[in-house]
Amino acid sequence: MDNFDYLTRDWSILGPHHLEEFVRLWSEYDPDAKGKLTL
Repeated sequence: MDNFDYLTRDWSILGPHHLEEFVRLWSEYDPDAKGKLTL
């Protein structure tokens, strides 16, 4: 059953462990921290 749980896990769910990576990537697109993206 452990292997089945691993195979069916939804890896698209974001959790607290993703926050640091999100902040790093967001800062590349919003270096002035205005909370907006200019595309």
